[in-house]
Amino acid sequence: MTDGIATDPQVSALRAKLDDPQVAASLTRILDHADLLALLVVGLDGAIQRSEVIGNSLAGSLTDLRAMQSADDYPLRGIDLRELA
Repeated sequence: MTDGIATDPQVSALRAKLDDPQVAASLTRILDHADLLALLVVGLDGAIQRSEVIGNSLAGSLTDLRAMQSADDYPLRGIDLRELA
């Protein structure tokens, strides 16, 4: 008697992939660095959750920079920034 899992084509395809030495080596490498992957996921999640705050801060900084550039006492007025770059 065969169980349903053993004859499932998806399970068979997965077994075939796991038999590939390159796939097995890649999975081993991933498992060796699972702690780093978890840290990366947590960091990305935090960045995504704060993306609105980060975007607003960046927009505010650019607005401040534009206002400063048009002010009479702009400290970089005599410097050609394109030439400097």
